[in-house]
This record gives sequence, structure tokens and C-alpha cells, in this order.
Amino acid sequence: MNKTTVFCQISDSHFSKGSTSEIRLKNVIDDINKKDVHHVIFSGDLVLEPTTQNYAELYHFLDTHLNNDINVYSIPGNHDDVELLKQTAPHSRFSSPEYIDITEHTRIHLIDSSKRFEGTVLGSGYVPQSALSQLRKRIKHTHKLNSVFAIHHPPVTFGADWFQKICLTNGDNFIKTVQTNKQNSHIIFGHSHVYFQIKKDDIEYISCPSSWVGFNHQNHTKTEKTDDFGYLVYFENEHNEIEHEVIML
Repeated sequence: MNKTTVFCQISDSHFSKGSTSEIRLKNVIDDINKKDVHHVIFSGDLVLEPTTQNYAELYHFLDTHLNNDINVYSIPGNHDDVELLKQTAPHSRFSSPEYIDITEHTRIHLIDSSKRFEGTVLGSGYVPQSALSQLRKRIKHTHKLNSVFAIHHPPVTFGADWFQKICLTNGDNFIKTVQTNKQNSHIIFGHSHVYFQIKKDDIEYISCPSSWVGFNHQNHTKTEKTDDFGYLVYFENEHNEIEHEVIML
């Protein structure tokens, strides 16, 4: 079956110059450069600490190592600073738009879940009602075969007990908004540091592994890191439907 590579997803790089996160992100970038792809989605937690220096060093790193014809689109995670993420972007190659028409068949909506709701667990995410209302309006005027909703926090709970407490606080409302879309819907996210995929009620949910370290979700009491790291590649098949492949390095 013929497939066309549409975009790659990198998540939870937690970039810090001179660290393991830089070395492993370089491995991911080198692998992406071998593919015929022109778009990369970063789904949150780009840097270890949200400082101007860390973002500047990450952008310089990507400019140096990522093929020049690849555009980077970022959404913030709970470890990111939204304004710094946008302000430090050196040029239009790096951007954080509300949506991207990747092909004539596929639109990607970029959703900010970086702010947690007051009184909820540190690390959890939230999409304000105003943002959900704007998303509904955009969905109403979308006439694409595929709608991909990229967000940092998973709107469905899965994995270790401790992790389920730091997912998207208003996940149900977010899913109801996505369900107003009458086309093929995919919700892609990070935060879990592990690959996960499930299809439910005509929505495909896909979690991207971290480009830095994995989380052992068999340990239900605390965060335990593993050496697993990788990224995701998304395709349009001959029927213009979205498929994906997980790449572990």
C-alpha cells in the first residue's frame, strides 16, 4: 500500500544543553532527516526548565541539526512558558499557530493545555472554555478529510495510578468538542513518556514516546524512568487516511 509521510511528532524532549536529552534528541533528529518529511510537531515539554537561554539553545540546536526544509510547530506542556516559547523563536521556521493545513486532506489543530485548573494536581492540564469555544468554531469551518488535534495532556486516562492524576482535567469537555468534528478525528499527545494507542467512539488517541526518557507505567506509586525514547511518524495512505508508526531508538 502506498503511503506518503505527512509529519513527525516529537514530545517531552526536556532539552538541556550538554545533557542526555540533547544526545537523544540528536538521534531522533538524525533519523527524521532521513525521511521525506517537511513538518515536525513538538507536543510539549520542550525544555527542562522554561528559561530564555534553554529555548534559545534548543532553537539553535534544531536550526543546526534539522534539515532546512523542515518546519517546526510547537504546543506548550506543563514544563513550558507559553510566551517565552513564542518570543524566543528566531524566525518563521518555528511557530505556534492555532492550526496547520498540512495537506489538502489533513488539518492539524494545536491546543494549549499548559495551564492547570486552580486547585488541581501539579502537572495536570486544562483547556479554558474560551479556547474550546474557538476550537468548535474552527471545526465548524473545517472541510478536511482528517482532523488531527495535537495537545500535550492526554484527555483519556491510562497508565500508572500517579499518572492518571495529571492528565487533562477537563478531558471529557475537550472530547465532546472534538466529537463535533464530522470528519476523521485523531487526538495526538505526549506527557506520558510512552507510546499508547486506542480507538474509541470513532476517535483515535495516540500518545507519543518521549525523545528523552520513558516512564515505567507498571510502577503505580512513583515516577520511574527507563532508557526508552523515540518519536512518531504519520502518513496518508492511498485512501488519504491517517496512519502512524512508532519509532523507538
